[in-house]
Amino acid sequence: MRNHFNHLVVAALLMAASAASSQETKPVAPAMPKLTQEELEATFKATLTKATIRSIQRRVRSITG
Repeated sequence: MRNHFNHLVVAALLMAASAASSQETKPVAPAMPKLTQEELEATFKATLTKATIRSIQRRVRSITG
């Protein structure tokens, strides 16, 4: 029983050490510049338009076969 407990403690310590070392080696992503309200609206409109067009195309293909 004691041997099993020791193995659990060692496994937990190894997992903690691994998690700590993996967090240290992650590259830091560059900060994205903030978009203006106009840029956000333009991006949203373009994304919504693209999604709508794709949806219509899929619907037409499903109807026409």
